[in-house]
Amino acid sequence: MASYKVSPTRSNLLRLKKQIDFAREGYELLEQKREVLISEVFHLIGSAENIREELQQVLEEAFEALKQANIVMGMTPVRRVSYASGAEAKVSIKENSVMGVVIPEIEVCFKDYPLDYSLFGTCAALDIARNAFKRALAKVIEMAEIYTSLSRLAEEAKKTQIRVNALENVFIPQYSHAIRYIEETLEEREREEMYARKLSKGRLDALPEG
Repeated sequence: MASYKVSPTRSNLLRLKKQIDFAREGYELLEQKREVLISEVFHLIGSAENIREELQQVLEEAFEALKQANIVMGMTPVRRVSYASGAEAKVSIKENSVMGVVIPEIEVCFKDYPLDYSLFGTCAALDIARNAFKRALAKVIEMAEIYTSLSRLAEEAKKTQIRVNALENVFIPQYSHAIRYIEETLEEREREEMYARKLSKGRLDALPEG
């Protein structure tokens, strides 16, 4: 909306003043939204890093225990026991909203089936490995929740930043220029009309009486 395309009338001046007030209000709201989203993104980045480290530790524990079980029992018996030690992971997903962005909240619940093998002939390392892999799966699901939330929030923050930039650098300056153009034009017209009235009055006063 270039200023030279705006008709310099009082009705347009009032309309543009309302629009710029609305644009400034929208800018402030979007700026607040952007700050909240960015803050949440950085928070999730920190959480993701912590969970990644925890997952790495759990996996190291699980594989070390599995290695010990293979040494003590042998790979074939460990493989056979692993087929008999079933468990079920039930995953439920809820939805939360952060500044209008839908993010998942994932919960995982493990249901263990009765062991289909005798405790004799196995070792403690096998149980340690089994429990550690279950914890690792829970951490993987937790990371999936965080990375999904992070992706959605970062995308919304990017869109919000584009809107903020558009208002700050395009629309508000255009409205400001148009308002200034109309005000200056109307002021110039008032001066011309005032000068014309004074000139007309002067001519009338100069006329001879009678």
